[in-house]
Amino acid sequence: MSTKRKKAPVKRGPAKRNKRKEESDVDSDISDASDTENTTQPDEVLIAGHGDALDELTQLPQELLKTLIKPAGQLLIFGLINWDYTSNKVPKEVKIKLHPNLYSPHRFLTDQKVRLAVSGCVATHSVLITEEGKALTFGRNKFGQLGLEHTETKEIPTVVPALENMNVIGAACGRNHTLFLTDTGTVYACGDNRSGQCGVGNLQPNILTPTRINYRGPPIVKVGCGGGVFDNFGHKRRPALVRFARIRPIGP
Repeated sequence: MSTKRKKAPVKRGPAKRNKRKEESDVDSDISDASDTENTTQPDEVLIAGHGDALDELTQLPQELLKTLIKPAGQLLIFGLINWDYTSNKVPKEVKIKLHPNLYSPHRFLTDQKVRLAVSGCVATHSVLITEEGKALTFGRNKFGQLGLEHTETKEIPTVVPALENMNVIGAACGRNHTLFLTDTGTVYACGDNRSGQCGVGNLQPNILTPTRINYRGPPIVKVGCGGGVFDNFGHKRRPALVRFARIRPIGP
């Protein structure tokens, strides 16, 4: 007869469940859940600009401007034009009259020539730069990304009042913020700034008027915004990317 002792049964507690991530690394392209998050407490809100003295504005050399300013032409538009519900499902309880999709190119702004049309794969708003260097914006405006001093959606391109007396040569559209580049190599930002992505030097949640970024250095000649790839200034998920120019003397 075997003399081996049997091991006492081991009491096992309830199996531990893996904790689900509370937050995804990348926001869903069709969800505005992150848009409603308020990551900035009221006592963290600072005045835009901090009152810092920035460099004086000087126009970029004409030789450089010629390479940056594009010829003007006729603007064509097609696709989905319901800005408030782009990438979002229309709630059942909301009864609205949606504009039909444009399945072929349509002329837009027939009375003006446009030298630059800017949008983005993560943006639901657009910027137009006219032949005269005026900036017009339209589309979704939940965070003031149109720079029109309010948060109402605009279906018609509207001149940005704060930039009306400036010569705008470039722009970039992020998910909920916008950058404007002028012929002085200066950048102005507006829109969602909860993670500092506007680069104005504070965490004021919404910048409704284009505000000069808090930057000192060489003139900027190219701007770009993303939805979660690069980290330049601002949060890694809502960044802004800038490229700087080195101005060299021309001549002997």
